[in-house]
Amino acid sequence: MSRVLGVASFFALLFGSAVTLAQVPDSETCSFPGAAFGGIIISVSDTIDPGVDLTVGGVEVTTNIDHSVAANVEITITSPVGTVVTLFDNSAGATSDISVIWSGIGIAHGGDEFTCGCLMQPSGPGTLADFEAQSSAGTWTLTATDSLSFLSGGTLDSWCLRLFRPHTPEIQVCELPAAGFGEDPLPASISQSIEVLDDIAIGEVEVYTDFTHAFIGDITTWITSPAGTFVTLYAEGGGSEDNLIVTWSDRGAPYGAPSYQCDCLMQPAGFEGLADFERESSAGTWTIDASDSFAASDGGTLDEVCLRIFRLPADFETCEAPGVAIGDIGLPESISETIDVTAAFTIFDTQVHTDFTHGFIGDIVASLTSPAGTTVTLYSEGGGASDDLIVTWSDLGVAHGAVSFRCDCKMQPSGPGTAADFSGSSSLGIWTLDATDSFPASGGGPLDEWCIRLYEVFPDLEVCAEPGASFGFDLLPETIVESTTVIDKLTVGEAEVYVDITHAFSGDVFLSVESPAGTVVSLKEASIGGSDDGVIATWSDRGVAYSTAVANCGCLIQPSGPGAMADLSGEPASGTWNLTATDTFEATGAGTIERWCVRIFESAGPNFLRGDCNADGVTNALIDALFILNWQFSMGAAPPCFDAADVNGDNVVNALIDALFLLNWQFSMGPAPPAPGPTVCGLDPDGDVAVVCATPPITCP
Repeated sequence: MSRVLGVASFFALLFGSAVTLAQVPDSETCSFPGAAFGGIIISVSDTIDPGVDLTVGGVEVTTNIDHSVAANVEITITSPVGTVVTLFDNSAGATSDISVIWSGIGIAHGGDEFTCGCLMQPSGPGTLADFEAQSSAGTWTLTATDSLSFLSGGTLDSWCLRLFRPHTPEIQVCELPAAGFGEDPLPASISQSIEVLDDIAIGEVEVYTDFTHAFIGDITTWITSPAGTFVTLYAEGGGSEDNLIVTWSDRGAPYGAPSYQCDCLMQPAGFEGLADFERESSAGTWTIDASDSFAASDGGTLDEVCLRIFRLPADFETCEAPGVAIGDIGLPESISETIDVTAAFTIFDTQVHTDFTHGFIGDIVASLTSPAGTTVTLYSEGGGASDDLIVTWSDLGVAHGAVSFRCDCKMQPSGPGTAADFSGSSSLGIWTLDATDSFPASGGGPLDEWCIRLYEVFPDLEVCAEPGASFGFDLLPETIVESTTVIDKLTVGEAEVYVDITHAFSGDVFLSVESPAGTVVSLKEASIGGSDDGVIATWSDRGVAYSTAVANCGCLIQPSGPGAMADLSGEPASGTWNLTATDTFEATGAGTIERWCVRIFESAGPNFLRGDCNADGVTNALIDALFILNWQFSMGAAPPCFDAADVNGDNVVNALIDALFLLNWQFSMGPAPPAPGPTVCGLDPDGDVAVVCATPPITCP
């Protein structure tokens, strides 16, 4: 019997506490056979099928074996393609029991007790790297053998298989600043910049830091992206330990679980983690800052820092190789090739790869048209007499024409239009690449390949429920209302509602959603669907027109109305959301709400009251002016919302100037604080350019 179980939980069961791990696996499955061996039964084997098909980049295996003489035991692991690695081979010094995480990045074999529950390298023959590049799919087999079974015996209690995808950064930049800080006469803080020239959409970030320091409990260090997002990596967590040598990664061990000198992967101290950088652009200046909160006592140096950036994988990618030629005598002047995108989501970014073999690309014009009819010109006769056109067209690329058109690199489209023109629309449907040779007599060639890569917009919040509630037949209610609660304090910029309902005749189903503020939007009238089975769709103002929709398409559909999802914009997301489902003709059979989700895309910034410096929900000139003066001149608490404390709206918080502005307004009939103003919650019209609102006033959503 096997089941998915976190390996930290697995070893906690064995040792009564969590165990330090190197990294978080992409797949993990555990088995608890409790199988005895030794005596008459010389060996025992147990299998795990991980149920995933991924290219193996790394493998770790945990074993928990009770045995009277562990030195008699041999343990092997066999992959689905038959590769065998010996984990433990009658190792000298083993007395009883084998509880180890076998890993290529562990300590040397036998470097600790075999009951340590730690990372340890296998004995061999073979290493776990022998499994790399294989497919994970299929049956993995662990075999334990007692070579002197007549003298001893034991039990294979449990084991786990941990699989990792290949993990190679697209970008790695290191600096060796050797910058001292934290002890007189050195500065209390340092800042090290890292320049990244390559521009990719960020999927994942890792940061390696190597600090020499005599008391790391004084250090705080954080990283800031070119977009201004910052993540705290370490916050005074190591007490009197020396040095801080860690690769900060969301895939790492829990913060503080291993030693801070482990030179291993560890999750950062920040609440959200390095995932905050996801989907940002990599290009620009990144900054690593470090401060020593007790500079008089100890100091140190930042010896090395490395930034590793992994590309965001496309949510949909497919290629076609038409091999259709244009532009020569006897060939067509133009071609039109299509790709049918069957995945339905709202587009965040679009990239298109084209590979033309052509003798004179200055004659070519190529454009891409989305299912919604938006057309962007990718290339327009820009390459003169050059051969071939091998480019990935992307707004994140180099300027159009800045490098060779056969660079096989990212380049911005020529226009008219940019890839951003597709953003916000639905991915679903036929995408068309058109190519024309404007002077076909000069030479031509085929479109060898083209690819489309689409990236999905992810909501800031998604809350789902799986009620399994039925309605509409026999003794069941005609109408049911299912609720889900949003706790997060967000302001709705856009909203979507996903619904999965089983029903034999979806044309009978009527759906509506009600927000916490009481706004009701009719999602589906009892008109579309007919005799189709089920209602599976995401209701969104970005979807296909309601009149053309299929109820079980799994795609984005505009609400039927009355009302639109835009009616929810500006409302607070927090509170109870209600989905109402009605069967208008109960004789056709019951329906069941299997799953439904509310997806919230946050508005451009938090709502706040201009002048409410203490964020208590009321702008009181005297109280709020004293609050910011106390902060700046008497070491009082900082304003929770700096936007609100920027009373005159000049994008700078200056306590004296802003306090006087506030007092002048209330007591001398001076100008009122600018938008959103002091009495009604609203957004910063400047889009939070220079100051931010970390905690909006309690009365603003």
